Amino acid sequence: MYQFSVPMPFDQNLINELLDINNQVQKSRITSFYFSLPSTCELFTIFEQYRNDFTEHSDFGYWKDLMKYSVDKGIDFIYNLNNPKNLPIETDYFDKELDKLDILLNELKSIGVNKLRISNHKLLSYLARRYKYFTLYASTSFEYKLIKEYQHFIQIHPEVKEIVPSHDVNKNFKLLANLRKTNPYVDIEIMVNEGCIGGCAMRYDHSCEIMGKPIEARHERLSNGFYSHNCGKTIQKDPLLYLCKSQIVYPWEIEEYGKIGITKFKLAGREDFKRDMSKSVNSYLLYLKGVDNPRDIENESINSIIHHIGGDKFFDRFKIKDIKPLLPNIKHYVKSGHLCTSNCGVDCTYCNKCAERISKLKKSRKKV
Repeated sequence: MYQFSVPMPFDQNLINELLDINNQVQKSRITSFYFSLPSTCELFTIFEQYRNDFTEHSDFGYWKDLMKYSVDKGIDFIYNLNNPKNLPIETDYFDKELDKLDILLNELKSIGVNKLRISNHKLLSYLARRYKYFTLYASTSFEYKLIKEYQHFIQIHPEVKEIVPSHDVNKNFKLLANLRKTNPYVDIEIMVNEGCIGGCAMRYDHSCEIMGKPIEARHERLSNGFYSHNCGKTIQKDPLLYLCKSQIVYPWEIEEYGKIGITKFKLAGREDFKRDMSKSVNSYLLYLKGVDNPRDIENESINSIIHHIGGDKFFDRFKIKDIKPLLPNIKHYVKSGHLCTSNCGVDCTYCNKCAERISKLKKSRKKV
């Protein structure tokens, strides 16, 4: 059975809809929610990322009720304290933030939330020593890509029970298999539907600078829209090559991870909740149906199961049944995915050729 972690919907009816997916699929199950408070909430701390756009709900009671409702439904609940920024230990307000964190953690404990996702070494060590009740997970925001990094990480933090490798190593099967082999007591979760650029040079910096609102500096290139602006420009230069070189794990590829002992996966998408939460829930349903049988979703657009390119109408034109045979084949990565870090676009042009084939499909559609 494949286990999936998804963002908690911000409405009880949608929580019920999401959990009903478990009654509609056979091979997978949604087993956990992840969540963090909006920046307007009185118990939001400096340790969360600014990923909850429902800032109009500033009362902690609103969110506490939803978290408790989820826990009572039998869901494992993971609270994210995964801001990758350095801790501002030199500031006057830092101790006050720790006091606020203490209040928050005690509130979480009172409703049965017992798992935390962390992306800061000092905070991990602090929590492990001070809050024994909580199980600690490591965030993908550490962005580790080498097995030696993971070996050193586990030596420093033996208390960590789960890691989410950088999405850039999603197709590095040799690395993932060795991680599974050398850390049998640490769960590995793979983030599957993230549509970020593969090998993005700005990914870590962008995560560090995600704020609750756009901030414009006196010079445009110093504003915090710099990353998303350049990301969009990169994608638009060659959207099909971007898609082929992304690290998206498609539903029909999940079984290859099961073969190396990885059965836990994460579906991204909480940023889409503000626009249309029910659309995101449907996307998760389609993904899990695709794990059961890709034919069940073959008439949907490829766009319907990917996060972060959902607003780009360019990909709506490609139905899964048409584009699936042309996308890079997972077998290529099972055999050679560990070489992508050094050969991509130089000694290996496999993805470029896949993009060219899809481009021909697009041109033939225009003629019709």
